Amino acid sequence: MIESLYVSPSNRARHLGAPLLKEREEYLSHLIKQGMTHRQVRFNASVILRAIALLKMDNPRSVSQAEIVRASVRDHTIEVSDKPQSLGKGGQRKFCCATTNWLRFSGLLTETPTSPHPFASVLGPYLEHTQLDRGLSPASIRTRSAQLSVFLKWFATKHEHLGSISLNDVDAFLDWKRAEGLKPSYLAGLCKALRAFCRFWGSRGYCDPGIAQGIHSPRFSRIRPVSRPLSWRDVRRLLRPGVGSNRTEFRTRAIVCLCSIYGLRTGEVINLRLADFDWYNETFTVRRLKNNRTQQFPIQHEVGEAILQYLQKSRPICFCRNLFVTTKAPIRPMIPASVWRIISRRIKGLNIDAGKKGGHSLRHACATQLLREGLPLRDIADFLGHTGLASVSIYAKYDPRSLRKVAAFRLGAIL
Repeated sequence: MIESLYVSPSNRARHLGAPLLKEREEYLSHLIKQGMTHRQVRFNASVILRAIALLKMDNPRSVSQAEIVRASVRDHTIEVSDKPQSLGKGGQRKFCCATTNWLRFSGLLTETPTSPHPFASVLGPYLEHTQLDRGLSPASIRTRSAQLSVFLKWFATKHEHLGSISLNDVDAFLDWKRAEGLKPSYLAGLCKALRAFCRFWGSRGYCDPGIAQGIHSPRFSRIRPVSRPLSWRDVRRLLRPGVGSNRTEFRTRAIVCLCSIYGLRTGEVINLRLADFDWYNETFTVRRLKNNRTQQFPIQHEVGEAILQYLQKSRPICFCRNLFVTTKAPIRPMIPASVWRIISRRIKGLNIDAGKKGGHSLRHACATQLLREGLPLRDIADFLGHTGLASVSIYAKYDPRSLRKVAAFRLGAIL
């Protein structure tokens, strides 16, 4: 590995003669597999070499995070070439990050023990139940976990056992959150999470089963002003090939095609894998987030061309099997926030006036267009992966013309 990174004999001798050669080469090979360039790998190799000298690691030993911080304060210079080079203002942070990652990969980092989560043994089985039995999406499970963690941390300061929970505790917790200025809609989400949590453990005899029935969500108005949705004309502008041929442009257009033409959720787009596309039969498979079902779609010509351009000209060569990956090393699957960012940037770049930006705005535009084409709500719900009509009927408010047709009837035949 060292021989392939350095041409200069002096640099090779310096890295080959340093301690922990096996541990360093295994980590550098791991960075190469993650898609890092040789320049980035050489930088990490030089930082690790400097860390070994500062930490005096002649042999493998455990190192704490405090030792790494103390070593970074001592010196911020590394030897990328034959001459020492300063890392600048961010030297301490870069030194700590590179050294910590190497030590953790090699099993030489002494992790700081974290305090156990209050009632962790109670929260874990419930979250497993929501995933296996209820089929909630990973995003919903993370939200539910965060909501219940706040309650359990508060409850741990009042009681020692879950069996002592009562409606008075729930009311006191909600009053505490309400005093922080939380909106009724957020409190309603907390009540929903607490109700499901108490119902689960009440059915197993760990608490009073009647508590779940006594948790009522606060009333709040669900009538909100309708923000300007994306029109289909705006969507067609977003689908046009952009100026230039950089990596992000090909990736952005492929994502916009999937979100707008098929109405896929952001999580469903980033979970697509290379094996999900059957190019021979021109179909691809989507795993729905809400109900864990799979759905197969034909590959529309425009979408297929956009994805093939991305695969041939933009997607980096890596071991990750997700369709959409990051453009910078380390190569890894994209996250929902990144998808929102690139779609929002595209909408703003075209000066499109839209109330909401991101992948879900394209899903709304797709549903509204299907409604304008005259498709019944049942077919739209099946196409978008909804199990009921309640969720898809909300899209009707974005199509005033369809609503006028519903309201434009005569009472003569009834009277």
